[in-house]
Amino acid sequence: MTISELLQKLTIRINRQGSGILFTHPNDPQHYYVFTANHCIEPNPNFCLVEYEPEVGSFKKIVVDKENFFVDPKHDFALLLINRSDFPVGESAIPTITIGRVNDDSGTFHFRGYPAALGGEATKLEARFIEASGQVFKIRTNTSLSDSSGDLAASSVAGFSGSGVVVEADGKPVLVGIVTQLGNSAGSFNQVHCCNFSMVNQLFNRYSLPELKLEDVEGSLEDKTTETLYSSLLKVRLPERVFIGEVATTRSELFEYGRREEKFIPYKLDSRQFVYELLKMKGLKLSGDFAVSNNKIITFYDLTQSDNSFHHLVEPGTVESFGIDEFCAVADQQRTFVSLLNTCLSRKLHHMGIAWKHEDRTYIFAPEDDLLSKRQIRWKGKVRTERTVFEAKMHSKTNPDEPDKLWHCTHFAFQCSFRQFGQEWYLNISPDAYATHDGKKKHFWKTQELATYKKKKERNGEVFTHVRFLAYFLSQSKDFFLNFDELVSFDNAPKLTDDYWHIKKEKKSL
Repeated sequence: MTISELLQKLTIRINRQGSGILFTHPNDPQHYYVFTANHCIEPNPNFCLVEYEPEVGSFKKIVVDKENFFVDPKHDFALLLINRSDFPVGESAIPTITIGRVNDDSGTFHFRGYPAALGGEATKLEARFIEASGQVFKIRTNTSLSDSSGDLAASSVAGFSGSGVVVEADGKPVLVGIVTQLGNSAGSFNQVHCCNFSMVNQLFNRYSLPELKLEDVEGSLEDKTTETLYSSLLKVRLPERVFIGEVATTRSELFEYGRREEKFIPYKLDSRQFVYELLKMKGLKLSGDFAVSNNKIITFYDLTQSDNSFHHLVEPGTVESFGIDEFCAVADQQRTFVSLLNTCLSRKLHHMGIAWKHEDRTYIFAPEDDLLSKRQIRWKGKVRTERTVFEAKMHSKTNPDEPDKLWHCTHFAFQCSFRQFGQEWYLNISPDAYATHDGKKKHFWKTQELATYKKKKERNGEVFTHVRFLAYFLSQSKDFFLNFDELVSFDNAPKLTDDYWHIKKEKKSL
């Protein structure tokens, strides 16, 4: 018998407003037991209307008197006793089920009840574990129970209270809890609170009922539910070789050239500025995708070929080439290689209309023209759409007297860093927002305001959409040394519970 069939034969309707589950006690041949939530029987303090559904849509009514109520209000748990002779179907029609305590956070949880939204028609739901504490554990339904307002949730789940929660352990169904409350987590009504059976024998002893043997199902649940996890990593595709050559011109020769040609050359030059000045001195095409270390140029350009500017700056006899893994085997050279990757990335992004803000270590989407026109990029996520990555905000609302005066500019932005795992290189991207006064100069307090707003309002889904957009955008251009594959994903990963990422909110009763 499947769990669905089992629950169909054991589900009870309580007072037309709740649910319960039927249980056959192995040590009590005179009674059937009905477990439910205490608040389902409270409206009728003297009797309880129990309805059994041997066939779908055909209910058999049983009235249970108050003397057969056994309640634990603290845990919102209740037990009803029904004489077997009063039950409308024979014993052979009632399947047996084991009662246990769940100490494991895996497996699929099943419960069946009579939600008000379905007009008395029973329905079954499946759920995943969230967390457990004391006599309560929480599960999250796989089926959405709410709309954006939450109104649908209230009507959908009203009536599930008292439902028996069943999980399969060692190939057999085990009753592990009773639905008691609905938790509102970040506007979602899919979080269900359940009372477990840890305290059931205390209740039984209080009322001189025969004790139950509870099975611990810890470690016996096999969670086969997996999902695809997406990272914020883009795999980097690189050239096979990196080239190194010693700079042929000295600094004194550069300054002598400046004096002779009456050209201004700053006295204090770092290594990269020195190479830039050499390119200018020789009238060569400027290029930024290189690194400098110990007076040597490191680049992906083939320094043995004359079709690139750097070939003309190095001593021919000093040129060497290495495989990337070979070059990065030395720690100091690995740092130099990361510097080379960053310069190659900056050059690529510059040509894609993205500016580098060194003081914030942030890339921002720049305006496409001096008129500060809105910049939108067409991309494909689940569907093709447009994303605004730059927009000038005017004073039309904040200062109606000067509607055409620029207020500030908002930029979609991101930080990134290179990471090596094994022999592969990846770019880790982190979306952000940025504000400027005029498309260039940082607007400090507005940038901080945007960052605070995003941290407060954005959830995992929105952030993942930002990451997917960046991954799509960066993977489009293929004309540079650095190219990117799609986001790194992991198939067959254990399913993660979304509620761990949500802000906890107030609970509501079903």
